Parts: sequence; C-alpha cells; structure tokens
Amino acid sequence: APLATFQVRFADVSVGSVTATTQWRWEFYDENNVLVQQAPAGGGFSNVALGPFDRTFTNVGVYRARLVIRDNVTSCETVDDAEVRIFERPVPQFTASAVCSGTSTHFEATSTLNALIGETIAMREWDFNYDGVTFNKDPAFDNQMSFDHNMGAAGIYQVALRVTASISGCSAIIALPVTVHPLPNASFTPDILSGCSELTVNFTNTAIAGQPDAISLYDWQVDAKLGAGFQSVGTENPNTPGFDNLFTHTFVNTTTANRDYDVRLRVVTANGCERVSAATTITV
Repeated sequence: APLATFQVRFADVSVGSVTATTQWRWEFYDENNVLVQQAPAGGGFSNVALGPFDRTFTNVGVYRARLVIRDNVTSCETVDDAEVRIFERPVPQFTASAVCSGTSTHFEATSTLNALIGETIAMREWDFNYDGVTFNKDPAFDNQMSFDHNMGAAGIYQVALRVTASISGCSAIIALPVTVHPLPNASFTPDILSGCSELTVNFTNTAIAGQPDAISLYDWQVDAKLGAGFQSVGTENPNTPGFDNLFTHTFVNTTTANRDYDVRLRVVTANGCERVSAATTITV
C-alpha cells in the first residue's frame, strides 16, 4: 500500500463446495494485532457468506484480516490470513548553503522515514532547476547526501529532492530556493599615473553605478613593493553620509629613485561577496 491512508475491500473468494452446514466468520486486527472487529458481531459463525467489507487504514503498520470457514457438523475448518501493510511516505529534507557566484553550493540531505519492517530510503534524486511540474533529475547525483555543486550564474534556483522508500516504493518531493549571490563590480580610474613626491592622486570609483547587489564596503589597497603585499589605505561605506565616488591618496617617496605603487579596489557586498579590481601602477 503506497499511501499512509488506504482503503481496502475484503471479499470472500474461497473455492470448494458449500453445504447447508457451512459457516463463516471474519476477524480484523489492528496494527498491534488486537482484534477490533469481527463478523458476525459478538463472535460465533454466520450460516450465510458475509461481506464484502470495506476498511480504511490511517496508521502505519501491518494489519491482519482472517476468514474462517467451517462445517458445523464435522467442525472441520479452513483459515485464511491476509496482511495489509500501510507505509508512510518518506519526509524529504535538505539544506543548501547560500554562496557567491563562482563558489559551489554545499548540499546536505536530512530526509527521514518512519520505517516499517526494515524499510529504508532506497533512492535520493536531485533536480537542480525544478519547474514545479516535471522532475528532471541529474543522474550524476543519485543517492548523494552530502556534496558540493556549482549552480552556475547568480540567481535563485528551485532545487528539488525526491526520496523513495525501498519496500513500498512510496516517494515524496521537496523543493527549496537556493541562492547564488552576484559578485560586485570593481573598477576605478586615477587622474594621474606618475609625478614627483609627494604625489596626490584622485581615484574615481567607476563601479558605484549598476552594482548587482547592495555594497557594504569599498576597500582601497596599495602595494608599496616592500614585501608586505597589498595593504588597506582607506575604506568607504557607501551608506555613510557624504560618500561620493572620489578617493584621494598621497604617495611619498623619500628615496633617490623612482618607486612604483600598485593600487587596487576591493568591493564587498552586503551578502559578503567580493571582487578585486585589476591593479593600476602609480610611479613616484
């Protein structure tokens, strides 16, 4: 029975000769093997065939039905038992990390099953672009429970997991939104590329307009070519009053030879995604 609520009709299909002394009795047991109904009521036997009987099962378990046919004179009897197994659908569930574009999403399947007679989850199938109607699985991820998958471009994807039980074949689907956040834009232009010390350079942030996501930080970095790599020389929060697209930095060269300074802009979104611009060299 592939449903948690299931209707069954019980009918007598016995074969053999019926005589005037043939009698019948039906017994129905619940999932705990407790007698809950018998016909005729109160026990005993009926002198006429009984049924059919329609019964509805709502709880998971194994139910037993028994038909006893006997001869009232000889007391010879035949018993037939039938089992009805009511299975519960598995409960699909999973988690997926929200990531930045270019980073793989981590999936964890946490589906459960109220098992009956040793039943297990036999199959886990994934559709990474579910349309809500047709389930198109990616067979490369069959029965994967903990894995990384690159969803592709930034966006919100409907990902569906279908789980199927081993004995009953009962299955269920869950679809959840999985987010891939966009990377910000990062670019700038200096008003001068070289000059004498002290050299003040105005950098125009050309990445303010058209950002695909809210920006939380612009981080200006300089590599003075002294072995320490890029170091932050100024940060800007675009939500701060007075913020504009200009950043000014003064370069000082106290040596007797020209020095090169590499400048770059690191941009961070409100969702923690970041991009670093190409470096521009300033000669002082």
